[in-house]
Amino acid sequence: MARMPAAQRPRAILAGAASLPPDRRAELRQLVARVDGLGLLDDDEGLEALIDAADVVLATAGYHVVCELLARRASAPCSCRAPAPAPPRACAPSGWPPRAWCACSTLACSGRRRWRRRCRRSSPPGARSISRPRCPVPRGCAAPRAPSSSFSNHPLPWSSRHEPAGGFPPRRLGVLLETPPGLFDTAISEELAGLQRLGVPLSTYAVASLPQSWLRQPLVLAASHLQLLDSSPWRYLRAISLAAARGRRGWRQVGRTGWLAAQLQREDVSHLHAHGIAAPADVAELASVFGGLAFSIATRDSDIYLSRPADLNRKLHAARFTVTGSDFNLRVLRRTAPSATVLRLYRGVDLAAYRPRPPIAAGAPPTLLAVGRLVEKKGLDTLIDACRLLRGRGVAVHCRIVGEGPERDRLAAQIEQHALGEWVRLLGTLERERLREQFSQATAFVLPSRVAADGDRDGLPRVLLEAMALGLPVVASRVSGIPELVRHRVNGMLVAAEDPAALADALQQLIESPALAVQLGQSARLTMQRDFDSERHLRALLEASRALQPQPLPA
Repeated sequence: MARMPAAQRPRAILAGAASLPPDRRAELRQLVARVDGLGLLDDDEGLEALIDAADVVLATAGYHVVCELLARRASAPCSCRAPAPAPPRACAPSGWPPRAWCACSTLACSGRRRWRRRCRRSSPPGARSISRPRCPVPRGCAAPRAPSSSFSNHPLPWSSRHEPAGGFPPRRLGVLLETPPGLFDTAISEELAGLQRLGVPLSTYAVASLPQSWLRQPLVLAASHLQLLDSSPWRYLRAISLAAARGRRGWRQVGRTGWLAAQLQREDVSHLHAHGIAAPADVAELASVFGGLAFSIATRDSDIYLSRPADLNRKLHAARFTVTGSDFNLRVLRRTAPSATVLRLYRGVDLAAYRPRPPIAAGAPPTLLAVGRLVEKKGLDTLIDACRLLRGRGVAVHCRIVGEGPERDRLAAQIEQHALGEWVRLLGTLERERLREQFSQATAFVLPSRVAADGDRDGLPRVLLEAMALGLPVVASRVSGIPELVRHRVNGMLVAAEDPAALADALQQLIESPALAVQLGQSARLTMQRDFDSERHLRALLEASRALQPQPLPA
């Protein structure tokens, strides 16, 4: 068959969709149609002819058919991803280049030793089995694998933006969250989008979305555990003993953690990054033993100060490395686990999404803005007292507090007690667009944090980074890592925690000196550009995962 002209043939063909249900197949067609250079084949009859026409073949189901044809013709490399196991049926001659074939990292090929033996026995002389413990895509196959997500069963199309320079995809990174990112989880959403922009193949999971019950999903969980037991019995027994050491909590985690470990093997994930020391790190620690891969932890401020020291010490030592967002948190973690690998990587924001706001209209009333959960550590009662002092001094100031939380009733009572209802308002939770409007109208952003009675405190709050990226002058407390970002009268104002008079003085200076407010806002934006760009953070995270993971965990 003559090859198509280069201008007409697709760069890649997604094959093997015939086994999908009709509604899923139609949805897949719509997704594929949006990607230039990608074709869809949902009928196996024309597969062999189309292999000659494509540069790359990606198989979602029926992948053994693709591998058989490639083994005979070697026309295009392939990336095989299949949800259902099937024994490999083809072997590639030893003289063929690595681009001519690609093994599958699924239940069929990742750990089924008897299938590998069967393939070797049926191989012709001089052939080598395509069934290998790990997929050799990084060593030569030019087909980048599509990012996948465990939040949804919707297939995602392959896109060239996930292919790094040189045509060799990096190792697949798994990201484990506590819950799927919601409307207001901008930090998580931006991090995932940033990793994709850098060409990192991603698999995302949420603890809340993992299979939970053996009674409701016995076959799914049993198949995953059988896969793990077959791939490495001793490693499986070590994981069971670790779960048993945790008591009832550990036994409850066995089912879902085993499923996650098996899924990581099927998706060829080489490193698991857990967002949070609580549930995500618990699950990641056990999954790393089940699956024999390394994991790392990204801390959240509340986890550091509310976790039991013994649990915190265990998780930090089990992780290949732990990332925290401030030097203050770094010192706390190193005191807790001196021999663990803990890194300080300042988290940034996507500066392209947070451009400096336009100047405030002349004659607009001074407006203070505070954003955050209504909890004790935010110190919002101090802000309300400062507004009371400002009104007593004759400063006509308005204050908007955005957020919800357990302190709302107490704060509302405080506003009513001081007759501030006309000037201080609790706006509740706002969507991103409405929140942007509040930022654009604010004279200053206020973060009067404190150390709560239970020890909880802010580190470097995300909302403070956003306000500075937008060029707002900020007034914040000298608590934990905040002074690492805000320098007094350089790019913001710092005051003592729980001191309404000092907070009122700083706010009055900004209100009565617009030139100072503009200067601090511009310096805040420059600080974000220099030290807190999200891409710099993500590149440092990837470098850490590569530098600190020289070898896979032992079987």
